[in-house]
Amino acid sequence: MADRDARQLHDEADNLTAGPHEVNVQRLETPEAVKKAEEALYYALIPGASQLRVNTGRRMESPLRLAIIGAMER
Repeated sequence: MADRDARQLHDEADNLTAGPHEVNVQRLETPEAVKKAEEALYYALIPGASQLRVNTGRRMESPLRLAIIGAMER
């Protein structure tokens, strides 16, 4: 439990330094990452952003990246 809390604090700190239309979902479980990406997309659309950068890490074909792409296509 403490590891999860520490990871969540670290990820929240990463997102504080992210750009206005950018979210970092590295090291998150897939369902939590998809939820964060969906929330970020919603908040990016409010001011009329034309794009959202979702940082999933370095691997192009990571399961996390593919899950987020699938969720966004729906």
